[in-house]
Amino acid sequence: MPAESAKHDSCFELKYFSGVNLELAITALLGKYSSSGIKSSCVVAISGGVDSTVLLVAAKSAGVPIVAAHVNYGLRNSESNENQEFCEELCARLQVPLYTMRLSPEQSEELKTDNIQNAARKIRYDFLEQVRRENGCEFILTAHHFDDQVETVIYRLLRGWGLKTLHGIRSVHGKILRPFLHLEKKDLIEYANQHKLNWSCDSSNQTDNYDRNKIRNQLLPLLYEVVPHQHHGLKRGVQIISTESEIIEEWLREREQEWIEKRHDVYIIKEACLRCGQKGVYFLSHFLAPWGFSFAQCELIPKLIDAENNKSVMTTSYRLVKRNNELILEPISTSQKVVQIRTEQVQIHEVDLTDMQSGWMDATKISGELHVENLSEGCRMEPYGLNGSKLVSDILNEMRIPQHNRANYPLLFDQRGVVWIPGYRIAERVKIDRDVTTVVIRAYVHE
Repeated sequence: MPAESAKHDSCFELKYFSGVNLELAITALLGKYSSSGIKSSCVVAISGGVDSTVLLVAAKSAGVPIVAAHVNYGLRNSESNENQEFCEELCARLQVPLYTMRLSPEQSEELKTDNIQNAARKIRYDFLEQVRRENGCEFILTAHHFDDQVETVIYRLLRGWGLKTLHGIRSVHGKILRPFLHLEKKDLIEYANQHKLNWSCDSSNQTDNYDRNKIRNQLLPLLYEVVPHQHHGLKRGVQIISTESEIIEEWLREREQEWIEKRHDVYIIKEACLRCGQKGVYFLSHFLAPWGFSFAQCELIPKLIDAENNKSVMTTSYRLVKRNNELILEPISTSQKVVQIRTEQVQIHEVDLTDMQSGWMDATKISGELHVENLSEGCRMEPYGLNGSKLVSDILNEMRIPQHNRANYPLLFDQRGVVWIPGYRIAERVKIDRDVTTVVIRAYVHE
C-alpha cells in the first residue's frame, strides 16, 4: 500500500536515497545491450502500480529518454479509469509523453471468454511494440522483479513445464528489457517510500481468482515461513536454472541446424534425429511444441521411420507424416478431419493405449449408438485419468485449439455425452480394463 496514500509536492523528487541503486540497474542493462547506453530511448510500461511507478521515476532520474504506455482494459470499471488518470497525472508531472489504449466494453467482454491473463498480456505487448515503433525507441522497459520470477517458476513447475521453460522470465527478450529482475519487491517499495511516491492499487491482485494470485498470496508466504533462511538459496537456484537452460537452448539450436530442413513452407525431420534415441525425442518435444505436439506423441515419432508411407502423428492442426520416405511437418485444416469408428475383438495387450490418434473404448460401456457432433455450449466430460468433469471448451483451450476452430472440432458422442476428444482423451466411463478380453471400439482420425 502507498505510505498513507498521501499526496506530497515533493513526491517526484528524483534524488536517490535507497540502499539499492535502481537507476544503476537500468543504465547497466542499457549499457550492456545498447551502443547508445543511457541515451537509448525506451518505452516504459506503466500500470499505475508501485512496480511500474518506480520504474518510470527511476528511468527519468537516470536520464534515459523515455515515453510511457498504459493499457486500460476496462475490467474493473471505475477503478480502471482511476488507474489511467493516475498514470496521466504521473506522466504530466514528470513531463513524460504518455500513450494510452482503452479497450471498448465489447473488447473487454471478449477478453473474459478466453484465458484472460494470456489474452491481456498479448494486447499489452502488442501495444507496447506499436508505441516503440511509432516513436523510434530502441527498447521496452517493464518492471518485473524477482518475486515475479519466483512466482513464474513455481507456476510453470506446477503445470509440468520442462527445464527449458523453468528459467522463468528473461531479463532480455528481443526488444524487452527487465532491469529489476534481480531485485525484490521490497526494494521497489523501499525506493517508493523514500521518494514519497504514491501509486495506484489494483484490487484484482488481492483476490485469488487466478492461479498466479493464489501462488503470490497463499503459497509464497507459506514457503518463506517454512524455509525462512533459504530465500537467497531460492534466488541462486533460479539463476542456476536460467544458466543451465541457456546451455540447453544453445544445444537445441545447434541440433535444429543439423536435424531440420526447411523446404518452402514445410519442415523435414531428418533421419539422424529419429535414430538418436531419447536425445532425439527430447529435441522433438521442444521443436514441435509450438505446433501442439506432446511429449508422448514425440515418443511415437521415431516409429515412423519403418512405417509405410502416409502414416502420421497428428495434433489438432498439424501432422508429421511419412511421405516418400521423408517425415514432413505440415498443417491440416479442421474441416479435413473425419472420425471413423471400427469395432474389433482383441486381447488387451494388443491395444496401444498411448496412441493419441485413436480412441480405444470398451464396447460394453457405450450407451446407444456412437455419432460425431461439434461442440455445444455447456458440454462436459470426465477425461480418463483426471479427477472430476470439465467443460469441453476448457479442455480444447488446454489443447491450444484456436478459438475460431473450436466450434468445428469433431467430438465423439454416445447417448450419455462425449466419449472421446480426438488427440486428447477418452472419457473415464468408457475406459478399457486391462485385465479382461473384451470387444473394443477403436475410433480414429483420418483425412
